[in-house]
Amino acid sequence: MLDWVQNQKHWEKTNGTDHFISIGRVTWDFRRLTYPGKAWGSTFLKMPLMNKITRFIVEKYPGDGMDISVPYPMGFHPKTIEDLSKWQSFIRSYNRSSLYAFIEENPS
Repeated sequence: MLDWVQNQKHWEKTNGTDHFISIGRVTWDFRRLTYPGKAWGSTFLKMPLMNKITRFIVEKYPGDGMDISVPYPMGFHPKTIEDLSKWQSFIRSYNRSSLYAFIEENPS
């Protein structure tokens, strides 16, 4: 993935400083001290290209300002349409300094 993304025009403009990734696992799963082979986990977050990418991750690493702690993705399950409407009203009226959008490109 990192080999591919570093060759994209949007990456080349900022060297990844305006990129982010959502990771639904704890940070320690991606911060192993040795290259995985015998041990479980990976060194993904220790790779040089990951230094400037903002990471939305469960259980952030305290010494890394690029990790932003978020709850597990399964945290919101509205039981009724009214619950969903209340949540949407809250989000729409909340004063945010930034907004992130997750957009998938059509693969065809």
